Amino acid sequence: MIWSSAQPENVSRMVQACFGETYEPNLKVIWARDTLGLNKAQYYQKVQTVKNLDVVWNQLPYSVGNTLLIDDSPLKAHMQPYNHIVLKEYDHQLFVRRLDPEAPKDDTLLSVIGLLSEAIRQSNVAHWIREGGPMKPPGFEAPEQSILQPSPNTPKPTEKGKEAASPEHSPSLSRSLTSSPVLGSNADILPDREVANMVASETLWFQDQAIAAAWAQIGTAELERLDIPAEVGAIDGVGEPSTLENVPGNIGEIRSSLSLGSHQF
Repeated sequence: MIWSSAQPENVSRMVQACFGETYEPNLKVIWARDTLGLNKAQYYQKVQTVKNLDVVWNQLPYSVGNTLLIDDSPLKAHMQPYNHIVLKEYDHQLFVRRLDPEAPKDDTLLSVIGLLSEAIRQSNVAHWIREGGPMKPPGFEAPEQSILQPSPNTPKPTEKGKEAASPEHSPSLSRSLTSSPVLGSNADILPDREVANMVASETLWFQDQAIAAAWAQIGTAELERLDIPAEVGAIDGVGEPSTLENVPGNIGEIRSSLSLGSHQF
């Protein structure tokens, strides 16, 4: 499934660009900003949002043991931190770098494939993350002197919003649930200072270049096993270059909540 804080019309266009007509029908549901319990003012402002997986588990037949939220914001996932694989933010620097043929390519997706290939082997993904699984690629031994510092780009908490009616659920997302899973308290459930401090001091797997490279190597091997070529660039669901440049907003806004119940990704 896709769960994004972008507005429905942008999510719809990004999903079409990324998945195409071939793979988009395989998505269980597509949720956008109108499912986050924001009032009208918050809906059109850049405010901190929270993705409470209890909403997913109440609507779909998944659980804490087989669900992963892939998102670049630890604060959005702070209610279920052990069901979250955090990504490096797809910022302007990364966007510009992709246009430079001599710049190193961003291998974050290869690393994610590596992480998922290990996660699907776990009986309980929350336990795996709680035990530091993302920091322990199979066969990798971290140097004892390796000490990571918190990222300077770690997001800071914002003030609480007030609950109010959410904008109507968009009919453009045909696989969204007919009843919008509005979280009445979502806009109010923001991390307290203790949670914010925990997030700020958290060591993330992509901050260690050796760990990130190890996951990318595992991801590359997994693609080879599946006979899928690892090609640079975005390819849509019909095998054509995707027109992401024509999609408003940052393609990094799209993040997916992946169920691993069927051990597929």
